[in-house]
Amino acid sequence: MSFKSLIWEALRLYRQKPIIVLPPSVLALVNITMASINLSILLYIMESPPSLLFFILPLLSIAVNILVSFLVIVGLAGMTRRLVLEGHTSISDWGSSIKTHFRVVLGLGIIFGSIFILSSTTTLVLGASLTVSTNPFSTLRITPIARDIVTSLPLSLFYIVLAPAMMEGKGLRDSLRHGLRAARGGLRVYVSYLGIVIIISIVITANPIPFGETNNIVSEGVRAISSPFLFILAFLIYRNKKGLVPSTES
Repeated sequence: MSFKSLIWEALRLYRQKPIIVLPPSVLALVNITMASINLSILLYIMESPPSLLFFILPLLSIAVNILVSFLVIVGLAGMTRRLVLEGHTSISDWGSSIKTHFRVVLGLGIIFGSIFILSSTTTLVLGASLTVSTNPFSTLRITPIARDIVTSLPLSLFYIVLAPAMMEGKGLRDSLRHGLRAARGGLRVYVSYLGIVIIISIVITANPIPFGETNNIVSEGVRAISSPFLFILAFLIYRNKKGLVPSTES
């Protein structure tokens, strides 16, 4: 299948089972709620004497985000697997995928999450150094875009290597080997997929609305809607490359 055909197939499956948007929607709701709570507590702390809350709150927020993000990724990957292979899915696939694929997804998440954080931090550090030596306003506009481009590489590869883990039950090493081989073997398709990931990442962080809370809601909404499409497309790319035959069950 051509990349264009894969896109249309991904959209068809998405429209067929829109319930797949539920896991990332839960994450978006949690992120928006936590951001509002953090802002309220931060304003309270700023008007009060220094306390442990100033240090505990950010750590608690990060811990909640990581936990919910991981559960959402496992659930979304499980629902995507069944949708791509069988043409249907349900919310029960969220729970079953957590039971059966917890360890391998955790391992892949740690590997690519570390690469994501390292690449993001490196880009921000370079952007900060350039801000000092060049026009700060132009650099501040370019840095987020550069960060999105750089971090989209590990993000897109993470989606690809999830496919063999979920669709064929591969372990950590085999998922990495088969997923990266599929991306390398269909390089033109993968580069096109990477381009879509970059565009969506830039849209999410573009800050088109000059109101912090409203912009956060818009960004989380875009992320929730686009995530299932990116998962479905990545799994379709792997299915097409490996020649896996989808079931005709409905």
